[in-house]
Amino acid sequence: MKMNKYILGAFLLSATLSSCNLDTEPEQQIEVDEIQDVPGQVRGLYNLTQAVAYYGRNYTLYGDMGTDSYVWVNGSRFILEYEMNKNVSISESDDDRTIFARAYQVITNANRIIENPEANKDEKGQAYFMRALAHFDLFRLYGEIPLILTVADADRSNYPANATEENIYNQVIDDLKVAKANIVNKDVSYATANAASALLSRVYLYKGDYQEVINEADSILASGSYSLTAGEDLFEYFNKTGGKETIFEIVFTENQTAGSNNFGYIAMSSVAGGYGSYAVNPEFVNSFNRIDKDGFADARGTVGLATKDATDEAMFIVEGEWNKDKDSLFVSKPGFIYNNKFHAQDEVLGLHSPKVLRLAEVLFNKAEAIIALRGEGDQDVIDIIESIRTARYIRPVQGINEDAIAYQTRLDAYNAALVNGGTLAELLEEKRKDFAFEGHRMYDLRRNSLPVTVKEVEHAKQAEGVDYVSVGKDGEFIQTTYEVKDLVTVPAGGHQFWRPIPENEQLANPNLHQNFAEYGN
Repeated sequence: MKMNKYILGAFLLSATLSSCNLDTEPEQQIEVDEIQDVPGQVRGLYNLTQAVAYYGRNYTLYGDMGTDSYVWVNGSRFILEYEMNKNVSISESDDDRTIFARAYQVITNANRIIENPEANKDEKGQAYFMRALAHFDLFRLYGEIPLILTVADADRSNYPANATEENIYNQVIDDLKVAKANIVNKDVSYATANAASALLSRVYLYKGDYQEVINEADSILASGSYSLTAGEDLFEYFNKTGGKETIFEIVFTENQTAGSNNFGYIAMSSVAGGYGSYAVNPEFVNSFNRIDKDGFADARGTVGLATKDATDEAMFIVEGEWNKDKDSLFVSKPGFIYNNKFHAQDEVLGLHSPKVLRLAEVLFNKAEAIIALRGEGDQDVIDIIESIRTARYIRPVQGINEDAIAYQTRLDAYNAALVNGGTLAELLEEKRKDFAFEGHRMYDLRRNSLPVTVKEVEHAKQAEGVDYVSVGKDGEFIQTTYEVKDLVTVPAGGHQFWRPIPENEQLANPNLHQNFAEYGN
């Protein structure tokens, strides 16, 4: 990973933002004190989250890298994360310095708005939301971190120590309650009252306050403002902004591209235009319910074949038919299967506007809380899983040359494969499929005190392996065998589920300490 020679300390940075150019470096940005327009200051909070190290890519990537979803293909980027071999050296990378610093820039600038007498209730409410989001994002990554609650707290003479887990939860919840009570905005590209409820449902779930999870989820469901995306629309949903399922997203526009550092590049097939550094674990791909060679039952597991035609244009096959719509969520390049979920937005390769909060997560949060309170097998949990599958699954259609009896046999087999006993294991597996590569898997395993086993693969071994049927250039179906091996297993509660706090931040703040002895003091 690229190591930067300059020190970027979150508390050494002056509070900066830009409400126009999101690719500028912090030292090129405008001082908040120089911006008199409060709405511009609010927009700046969202702009700051768009750094590549934050919601531009890395923060989300860290939630999946080092789990059972990715396998390494080539290169050295994020290799220590993938191998679950994180150490203090990664905290000295530009990526880690920037994500820690950038999140605290969001917090400090939110404090400026909260303390600004000219800010109205909605503007202050959005500032409280963004302060809560940034604090909780840091908490998910690093564990106990300092709470910065006033502009003065960011002054180097007032460096705070790590707050306790209880204090962090209480502060984040208090901020979100204020946000929920004051925000009137309805645009999902900014914080809304429902976004505060959705984030509360997440925070309460991590805290273990399960009845409050259900209460917040029910308030969102009762609003009737959102609906699950249909299976046939999933690719379009993730490659456009908005959508009826979206509760809060961070919008990137065409002129805010980071080029080859765009969200989708790192795990996209090189044939499709990406780096191809990491592929999808074949065992994960094989876990999606498919009928047979006639197509996929689960739209979240659609796989096309990436190749090149005579004009050297990337082409994709989905379910045996050539098309240029690139509308499969996975792409099979000979050798590996790649993530194609974030292919392009506004025809900009790899550009993606992260769906930070969406209806499906609220439903999963509620179901997990119900299991915690009532146990497995509850009908409400079964109904939630079924509602998500009903939206995401594409039922098989009767083929032209298929008689009614043959079709019914195939349909019965499809229905029988949808096992749903309302267990935690089934729920987490369903969420793994629905939120693949959206940055949840690491935290879902950690929250439920589960271990993680990272996989590695060797392709086309003439030995036992995972058989996967992909689509050939002429529409034929090709069976490929992958030898999938266990690379490393991290036990439940292992320190590798968290990141080490950047060392330069400890140098800047002597009260700041690592949360795990394995990472030092």
